[in-house]
Amino acid sequence: MYVMDEAHGAFGYFCEGIETAMNNGADMVCLSAHKSIGGMWGKSFILNSKTSRISDKKFMSAVDCMVTTSMSMGSLADLESVIMAMAENGHELFREAGRKANKVREAFLMHPKMMCLNPKELGLVCDPTKVTFGINGLDSHELDVLLKHPNVNIRTEITSINGVVAIINPMMTEAEVDTLISRVTNLAD
Repeated sequence: MYVMDEAHGAFGYFCEGIETAMNNGADMVCLSAHKSIGGMWGKSFILNSKTSRISDKKFMSAVDCMVTTSMSMGSLADLESVIMAMAENGHELFREAGRKANKVREAFLMHPKMMCLNPKELGLVCDPTKVTFGINGLDSHELDVLLKHPNVNIRTEITSINGVVAIINPMMTEAEVDTLISRVTNLAD
């Protein structure tokens, strides 16, 4: 049985040519709308493959154990709206998110005190919406603390020894991307 947590890969189900766990034989996949397709609320959804070794009856029995009778209409509306937006324009939204992430990478790479992973330069095939960066003289934990300060207010997805990862999701506006660039480069100055 192949069950995959594909929290950061929800966009792959709405875009052509992107490998997904389901394309590679997964029986079931859990996706997070708020991590990669721009949902405002922490909502996930589960896909059960038509060829799954998990019967529909067992799947629904498990879902029934997790379902609440007190659902938030706001969070359900949010989930439905991002799924509809991705279904209608997913490929374009993902391409645009990649363009915005490249804008962030280029700005960070131009700053003399910043480091930024450049997948193209390294010959890596990566999720183009993720930006991995650091500031010379700050370890990643210190940088993460500074980014979360109320005056900066940037939430990173992952902090490791080598850097922090920010995700440029499809629903981010150009102004939000510019704010990210400005606030991070100001920290580096």
